[in-house]
Formats: sequence, structure tokens, C-alpha cells
Amino acid sequence: MKLLVISDIHAKPNSYYGLKELLDKERPSLLLVLGDITNFGPAEFVDEFFSYIMPGKIMLVKGKDFPSRKDEKRKETKNNGEAGEKGVEEGVRIVAIRGNCDVPEVKPRLSALGIDGELSIHETQSHVILGIGGAPATPFGTPFEYDEEEVRPEIERLFEKASGISVKERKDFIVLSHAPPYGINDMVRGLHRGSGMLLEMCERYRPLLFLSGHIHEARGVEEQGGTLFVNPGPFKEGYYAVVEKKDKKYTAFLKSIN
Repeated sequence: MKLLVISDIHAKPNSYYGLKELLDKERPSLLLVLGDITNFGPAEFVDEFFSYIMPGKIMLVKGKDFPSRKDEKRKETKNNGEAGEKGVEEGVRIVAIRGNCDVPEVKPRLSALGIDGELSIHETQSHVILGIGGAPATPFGTPFEYDEEEVRPEIERLFEKASGISVKERKDFIVLSHAPPYGINDMVRGLHRGSGMLLEMCERYRPLLFLSGHIHEARGVEEQGGTLFVNPGPFKEGYYAVVEKKDKKYTAFLKSIN
């Protein structure tokens, strides 16, 4: 199982060409996008970015297991008389959330594409994926900021639910968050800028993976309390991460297109 993780695209022109090359090179099962797809807009960039890689390749069904590739082959064979080899074998499942620099109009566009993971839980055959968009208040008044105490009840409810599904169905619990937890992959100019609330949730519910972006300067991998924390760095600068599971253990590799 290979996960391709990107964040902080910030509407960089033609960045989808680099992503297409990565998908062909890495051949992941999941593409996880951690927000700041745009840079205070335009929301239309969402369509431009994802439409380049999506035709015939998105098989995400919200709240349900992904169908197996064999099942999809059989379905395409039945419908078309032949298996759609390219669409199935090169397919990638996508879950995306908004970042603090994404305007409100981004969310319905992600929803229309069937890849919105914000404040929701997605299940695959082996994963339970919880998505948390936005970030705590910043000095810059960005479009999607939240008060940690106001959102705490909803976030805790989702953590508890996702953790429960993970235990009951023996699936790996993964969190996608634009913002990092306090003290982990969150250092800017000598100061921690992460969320104390998210750190508390991690310590209580122990996801196996916590993937975050937001802090461009804090690209890194850290393991703490049984959770592997990964910040892939800003994709607008060519940075990304690959996370693989081998022998029941996740390992993250920080990479660059350049």
C-alpha cells in the first residue's frame, strides 16, 4: 500500500503536470491532498488542477469501501465488452481537504468531484480516513480559520467515531489535517504554530498516521506515541511525501520533483 501526500499547492500554474508525472512514477493507491489548493482563490483552479488527472480514474465512494480493481475490470468488461485497462490499472483514489488559504467556494467544487474529505470519514478496505480542513487563527486573516474551542466538540466526535471504526473493523486510522498539532512539524522562526487541540486528540485517540501541511518551513517526519506525523512540504516548491506500509509499519519518505 502506497500513499502519495501533497499539500500547499497555492494555485501554482501548471502544477498538475508535475502531479501527473508523480502518479505515473509512484503509482500510489491513494492521493491525499492536505489543503491550500488555491491561494485566496480562484476556486476554478480546483477544476483545472484535478481535471487533468481525473478522467476515468476516480473511484471514491464516500462512506463506503473502494471497489476492488478486479471488480471494476469485470464491470467495465460487462458494460463495454472489454476491460478498461488504463482507467483501472492506473487509477488512483483521492481524498482532499481545504486549507486556510482556500476560499469557501473550493469545498463545493471538491464535493462535485467526489473527493471532499473535510469533516468527514472515508473508509477503504484497510483504512479509516478522517479529514480536518482549515487552521487555527493566524495574524493574516485567511479565508478558512477556526477557533479551536468552538470546533473541539465536532472534531472530538469525529476522532472518537473514526477510532471506533478502526478498532471494530481492524482498519488503520489516518488523519488528514491542514494544520499540524502543537509541537510537531510546526516550527516557524523558533516558535511552535500548531494546534493544541489537535495534539490532545492525537494523544487520546492515537491514529497511526497524522498527515499535515500549512507550515512550509516545517517539512518533516516524526514518530511520537505510536503515531507517525508527516509534513510533506509545499507542493508549489516541488515537495511531496510517499508513505508505505510494510510488515505492519508505516514509513514516510520526503521527496522532491526537482
